[in-house]
Amino acid sequence: MGVQFIETNADRIPLPRRREYLAVIQRAIERCRPPDEEWTVTTHMQPQSTVLVFDLALGNEPARWFTYRPGLDDEAQTGLLKTASLFLRTNWTARSHSTRSELKLGSAK
Repeated sequence: MGVQFIETNADRIPLPRRREYLAVIQRAIERCRPPDEEWTVTTHMQPQSTVLVFDLALGNEPARWFTYRPGLDDEAQTGLLKTASLFLRTNWTARSHSTRSELKLGSAK
């Protein structure tokens, strides 16, 4: 699985939080999607805003995005992980082979 992070845009989430958020997004992709997919992730945050925007693109498909307000999340970013996982599951249809989570649970067919 490849996850490429675009970090050259001017409105990206500032460091060091960006690294934490991207690690959570990568974990969500690894848990929810087949391992052979290629993903591109871009973050956005407007000045003086508390809302984060995550653009995710599968392969050459156009990016789809979700917003997230981190203020109430815990240290492990559990809320972001759940939000990203739900976003991935509802916006891209599953392929015929199992995700890593299914393989770990032994439910692969």
